[in-house]
Amino acid sequence: MINLNLNIINYTKQILPSFKGYEGSTTITKSDNQDINVYNKTAFMRDFETLKFTRDYLIKNFPNGTNIAEFGCSLGQKPYSLMILLDKYNNKKKYKITGYDFPEVLAKMRIPIYSIDKHSLGEEILLDNFQGSESITKNEAKELRETFFKYMPVYRIDDFSTLQEKRHYARLKKNADIIVRPDIKQTKDIIKFEPGDILDIDNIIKSKNTGAVIFQNALYHILGVFYTHQYPTSVSLEKAFTLFKKVNKVLPQNGIFVIGNLPSDHTYSDFELPYCHEKYINNKLKKVYDSSKIHNMLYASGFEPIFYEKIPDGTIYLKDTDIYLPSVWKKVKNV
Repeated sequence: MINLNLNIINYTKQILPSFKGYEGSTTITKSDNQDINVYNKTAFMRDFETLKFTRDYLIKNFPNGTNIAEFGCSLGQKPYSLMILLDKYNNKKKYKITGYDFPEVLAKMRIPIYSIDKHSLGEEILLDNFQGSESITKNEAKELRETFFKYMPVYRIDDFSTLQEKRHYARLKKNADIIVRPDIKQTKDIIKFEPGDILDIDNIIKSKNTGAVIFQNALYHILGVFYTHQYPTSVSLEKAFTLFKKVNKVLPQNGIFVIGNLPSDHTYSDFELPYCHEKYINNKLKKVYDSSKIHNMLYASGFEPIFYEKIPDGTIYLKDTDIYLPSVWKKVKNV
């Protein structure tokens, strides 16, 4: 048994979310009547490397299909992206995705209209002038776009019937050239959205019938860490450790837990640079970091890392962002 000393770093004050100054924040009232703000702005095809790996892993290890649960799904762009990548393998609708988030966040989806922003990392793949990258070739991107717009047809203001829809369209159109809306006929019986907090995952998901639990780029909400160079309290670490063990219990053997590549979720900062080591990723030697308290708790909870993704470009407060973090973890044993 691995024993973890979670009291090495012990602050008395827990850092709570504060995102009121950012577009996409939502005020949540918790069961203890304490209001917090969660940041729910995201994008289609975000963290494409991890997204593609998740797709490839599921079709290889769950060829007969499986349920996929994405917590902290925000307004749905990430679950829709995975649905689109799975399209050619899902003609029998054997891969079913459920997005979970707080009711206050899901309420923003009552008018499910989305913009395609050329400045969002990931969404540039969906533009006609995309020339390809290390993650996807120009021809692959073209095929992906065709699938995307099958599920997400382009809308214009005259396509909407209510004043509320037209106003929402106008707000989005200020900063984007393309506005889309899900085609319910295409998405029916493949994807749905329900209220749910990942801390209650053991009461929401039936054990062993979900091949992937996704909580991508959201762990910092539980850790109370919103910037690099901050560290979680022992209370927050205990909360995360309990969550990891719950995720282990609901996943089948070889099921995956996707946490993403945000430095805050891995408590990575420049101070951890000396603890990085080299590892071959896609036949190339890369510098990785996988020895934080978060990683040790995941190991102790029966997981091991199976995919690493580079820290997002443009991450502030870091001198060296050419670091790869373990974004996907596989369940290897029960705990």
